[in-house]
Amino acid sequence: MEIAAVYWESKIKIYGFNHAVNLSLLKMTVETEQMAKMGLCISKLDDLGIGFHLVMAQHSNNHKLHLYLLSSHPWDEKGLKNINKEIRADAESPVQVVSPVELIYFQGPHFGDRYGIAYSAFRILENKNITLLLAGCSGSVIYLVLPEGGAKNAEPFLAEAFEVP
Repeated sequence: MEIAAVYWESKIKIYGFNHAVNLSLLKMTVETEQMAKMGLCISKLDDLGIGFHLVMAQHSNNHKLHLYLLSSHPWDEKGLKNINKEIRADAESPVQVVSPVELIYFQGPHFGDRYGIAYSAFRILENKNITLLLAGCSGSVIYLVLPEGGAKNAEPFLAEAFEVP
């Protein structure tokens, strides 16, 4: 017989909310064979001093990789054309940018010890009709990318489900 223990608290504790505003969300879709070129393109951006707050990737069943880069860099048409050229993104899915966007992220002492934490955040945003553009979760942090003004709107509702000791 195996016994599993799960830590459960009535209100999920977090260390507080963190924000980053006036960001740009780049969305790229490439064939998996283009991953190496995409990596070189991203390293060239680093050479230009363009850093990222968050990088996420999602592999799809049709052999495509969806990459999301959250940056404080203000992208213009020329910069986007250069990225498209570098990775040779197909005409159907060029690099897209959503700007401005905001990031709200938080972590807690028991994020690795229990389940349902991300679900709690997603449920609140859905119930309050707050648009979520992108979400990422690690073992200890939840990242939520929202349209401009979204972090300020979402935090009071998130604070109802999460407790800052």
